[in-house]
Amino acid sequence: MKSNPNVYHVVLDNESVRVLHVSVPVGGKTTTHERPDNVIVALTDSRVRLTSADGKSADSELAGDLATCFDTPRATAYRATTEPDFHEPAGTIHDYDQIVIALGTGSVSVDVEGRTKRGWKRGDVLFIGRGMKHETKNTSGKPLSR
Repeated sequence: MKSNPNVYHVVLDNESVRVLHVSVPVGGKTTTHERPDNVIVALTDSRVRLTSADGKSADSELAGDLATCFDTPRATAYRATTEPDFHEPAGTIHDYDQIVIALGTGSVSVDVEGRTKRGWKRGDVLFIGRGMKHETKNTSGKPLSR
């Protein structure tokens, strides 16, 4: 990361999306930089001040969750809860990219084109590309948020 390398850490980067883990210490700030289209998923309750290029600032309270869901021509963000019996069968495909961010810890099995991930902890990220065959199963026996 060219901008603020002590604050921004790349979690996932491909031709479709870049996911960053951002950790600004209390009272800390970042240098001026630009962001393309973005979504903020706060994993802890936070208070931030965002300042635009024209110098105007706005304070925001971020709850430790995906508080704002949206639907635009370029992206849709939503919070999903997988029920205890949730199962997408092997070979499932979608005509859109998915970036899944775990909002809790639990037992989920996800196989994407032969690569399997078992178990999730808050903040884990998974990319399932458009048309990629996958299977997802909640194996925890309880609802899980993502």
